[in-house]
Amino acid sequence: MDKQFGFNQQEQVEMSVKAAQKMVGAATMNMEPDALDAAQEALNNAKQQLQSIQTDPSSEAFIAQQQIFINRCQEQLSEALH
Repeated sequence: MDKQFGFNQQEQVEMSVKAAQKMVGAATMNMEPDALDAAQEALNNAKQQLQSIQTDPSSEAFIAQQQIFINRCQEQLSEALH
């Protein structure tokens, strides 16, 4: 297992997605432009993290679940911006 800073790639993805979820939730509640921008950046980071493990066939179920979380965050953020 590839370890970086004590976390494997799936753990890194999960942490990144959870961080994006929290930031999107907070940003869409207060609607501050800087918070919305930071939430979009966190979401983009989570997408990049997820893409980095897309080639691992043993992670299909995990990838699908994390993609659902990302999609929900993107939808929530998009709705807040329109």
